[in-house]
Amino acid sequence: MQDQPQPLVVLMEDDLIHAPKNPFCSIDPCCDCHTDQDLWAEVAQQVTNGLLTLEEATRLILGQQL
Repeated sequence: MQDQPQPLVVLMEDDLIHAPKNPFCSIDPCCDCHTDQDLWAEVAQQVTNGLLTLEEATRLILGQQL
């Protein structure tokens, strides 16, 4: 039986990226940005203003919006 190569574990040491255009990170689902009520209110306002759909807002908050 041959030795199977073991997967490499790469530790992420970069800072989480938060920017005005992308206030929610996609790296860490436990990051405070995902529970920040002020950020949620801004996204809700964008939905109200017709700038985002509800689906886009949900993906943005989850860090899945590109």
